[in-house]
Amino acid sequence: MLSVRYSRRSEYVFLSIDALDDIPAEYRHLTVLSTTGRGIVLGPRDTGHSSSSFVGGTPARALPALLAEVPRCSAQATSPVREARNPCYIHRLPTELLCAIFLMCGEPNTRFIYPRDLYMHYFKEHAMLRTYSREAVKLGRVCSRWLIVTRGCPILWTMFDVFYPRPGDIVGLKLCLKYSAGLPLSLQLEEGPVVSLRRPDVSRRLMQLVADNASRWQELSLYLLDASDILDPLIASHEGSFSCLMRASLYLWKMNRSQVRPDELLWNLLYGSRSLRTVEWWDDPYHPLHTATPPVHRLTHIGAHCIPPDHLINMLQVCSQLEVLQADVESAEFVFPGLPDAHLLPMVDNIALPRLRILMLCGMRDWSRLYNALTAPMLDRLDLSAAGVQASSIEAMLTRSSARLTMLTLHWPQPGYGDETGALLQCSPLRHLKILRYAKDDSPDNMSDDYDPRSCLPAALCIFTASFQVAEAAYRGLKARHLCPFINS
Repeated sequence: MLSVRYSRRSEYVFLSIDALDDIPAEYRHLTVLSTTGRGIVLGPRDTGHSSSSFVGGTPARALPALLAEVPRCSAQATSPVREARNPCYIHRLPTELLCAIFLMCGEPNTRFIYPRDLYMHYFKEHAMLRTYSREAVKLGRVCSRWLIVTRGCPILWTMFDVFYPRPGDIVGLKLCLKYSAGLPLSLQLEEGPVVSLRRPDVSRRLMQLVADNASRWQELSLYLLDASDILDPLIASHEGSFSCLMRASLYLWKMNRSQVRPDELLWNLLYGSRSLRTVEWWDDPYHPLHTATPPVHRLTHIGAHCIPPDHLINMLQVCSQLEVLQADVESAEFVFPGLPDAHLLPMVDNIALPRLRILMLCGMRDWSRLYNALTAPMLDRLDLSAAGVQASSIEAMLTRSSARLTMLTLHWPQPGYGDETGALLQCSPLRHLKILRYAKDDSPDNMSDDYDPRSCLPAALCIFTASFQVAEAAYRGLKARHLCPFINS
């Protein structure tokens, strides 16, 4: 991963959030000052300890790692006479540090945090959102220096995130295209259920601008409850247009469910990018195109919602590069709650995923057939929702893989598995477990197990919680300390 210092004397470095998994060796003498939805900021060790305000694991989006240099001369935009008369501390900040602060202005859209299961990783619906792209425009209106700094910081314009598009967002997109200095861009657009806030005409104009600059986009994340003809400009793009696309997430409702679906046409275009590595499939019903197209073999991060059990197994057999999988299974065969459902998964001899680190499963009670076939030596985290605990099968999978879990989530554990849960927590592969999230269902029609696991907690456990946010923050903190051991030292 590439990055550029702002000057030879400066010790502040800005990297994409992805770099937290693999900080380049030349920057490991620095400490992580902050991690946000925009990226991570590295600086001198004596500046302060790291703090993370981003939850949700690997970012729901990938930001460009190549950072353009911000000229230091912009720091001289403030009149020296005015500085001498009325010194303002904020005007004394180096330009690169000011840029780091600007990158934190805004809040990530939880719709696009990945990996995320809707129930296991619940976020409260937001009525308003301070988007990064709108904040970038506002910052430039504060004073002349801030205008120069914002216009001279290309990475500040690489995220175009929109919450219920307004006419002003068209201007915002043009600014992103102009001041991002040719860097790859990320698009996150949400138009939700509030009909009075929808502006289909504005959304279509935005999509036309996106299509006209298709080769610039490294992320395309759309949440549209009325996709109708909004996607037409994108679908009309020629094959190979989205040449640098790395991540795609499509949540589309009210589409024409004819033989040729709009989402199928768009996915065919997106799969044309040889850089595509992260996808989220929200199709309902699920489209078999995803496991039939050759580019799926290159994917490393998959979020699959409403995927049939047999398609899940087929996908795992061909996606040998997979690192993160979040799967919500939905079978055409109805199984009454509480009855065995292991037969829904096809039996296979072996599924080898040498790079799989995170596995999140939902939609079935018995996953033993998957555990019995899976070999994943890098598996670090296992999250289960509304599932039973098959202790012997999980232990056998971890032993066979020589894997050591750092985090285990049992969300809405099914009743009757107390002994299995205790046995799992006491098994040898979990002796190094650091984080356990055990969250019962508190709804009136509670179907969770009443088992209390506190008597069987592993000796090395650091965090025992029911909170998604607490567990996520602890997991990301452990990863940061593992990659930068001098943090908190």
